[in-house]
Amino acid sequence: MLAPLPLFARSRAAPLRRIRRFLDRAVRPLLGDASLAELAWLSLAAGIGEEALFRGAIQGALEDRIGPWAGLAVASLIFGLMHAITPTYALIAVAMGAYLG
Repeated sequence: MLAPLPLFARSRAAPLRRIRRFLDRAVRPLLGDASLAELAWLSLAAGIGEEALFRGAIQGALEDRIGPWAGLAVASLIFGLMHAITPTYALIAVAMGAYLG
């Protein structure tokens, strides 16, 4: 996700501009004063926590009940819905959830 970030940041595509506006309005005020090390630790903790929850607990439980592919699909959809700051961001999150799952 980090590799395309510079391209997304400069994009003039309307869906990506909506994501950027959300980040500027909601995230920058909260994390604007954080150091690079603090942001790295926060990202690491969030990533590990989300993977443990979505891939470990949710996807694992769903796989036991409905099978591996359906479990992956449903867990990825839930992951996207939990990250639905914009429709485009939700779709990106679903795709990333499926890839990581």
